[in-house]
Amino acid sequence: MKFVSRLFRTTFLNQCPNCAKAKLYSHVWHIRPKQTCDACLVRFERDAGNWLMPTAMAYFLAAIFAFLVGFFLVKQNGFFAGLEWVLIVATLLFVAVIYKPCKSFWIWMLWMMGQVRADSSE
Repeated sequence: MKFVSRLFRTTFLNQCPNCAKAKLYSHVWHIRPKQTCDACLVRFERDAGNWLMPTAMAYFLAAIFAFLVGFFLVKQNGFFAGLEWVLIVATLLFVAVIYKPCKSFWIWMLWMMGQVRADSSE
């Protein structure tokens, strides 16, 4: 149960996966996490390119979302003028909402694999 609790706290509440006390981000609008946790000094980014996977996850989820929205809109209303703009706006809003949880989830995954740790434990 602690496993699920840490996953939820990290992904949706943006808390450190190690201590669950400090926030991952310095501000609500920032999409780049802090370098280290304020409470336990865990370093979140060790290698260049760590943020490629959350980007791919967010765009993959956005593609699924766009397909489902398009499928249901076309099924309900048929093809209509402006369908592409509805899909573009809906998908961009979805990416804006889902990107930060994807990045937090990836930090949690790296923590589970031992890549997110304090500098003193190297």
